[in-house]
Amino acid sequence: MSAFNWADWIVTTEFVVGLLFFLAFAIGYHFSTGGQWRRSPEGRHMMSLSLSLVAVGLLAVLNNVWQDYPARDLGRVAVYAWFAHGGAMRLLLLFRAQRARRRDHTGPVDAQSPHERIA
Repeated sequence: MSAFNWADWIVTTEFVVGLLFFLAFAIGYHFSTGGQWRRSPEGRHMMSLSLSLVAVGLLAVLNNVWQDYPARDLGRVAVYAWFAHGGAMRLLLLFRAQRARRRDHTGPVDAQSPHERIA
């Protein structure tokens, strides 16, 4: 481990705080929906993307603290692929929602909750 300067400590702390917030969201989302998030594509996406952001934050902390560690390259490839998949799924869900609204003649998707279907 190389010597940290003040900016390294701040950035690492910010990543730790951020990943804890995303982890708290995932735990809260699971318990607040009673596990019903699994029943909709939107719910699964919310959980997957939140957990992928936890993984990105953890990867950043590991890279800041230990520049080289076992399975580092494999971890980076897996985490960044998971993160990219989350972005692609978000775009796909947007297109599906817009197409469904046009098909139902209700106009474009507005800011309503994507979780109305989870009940």
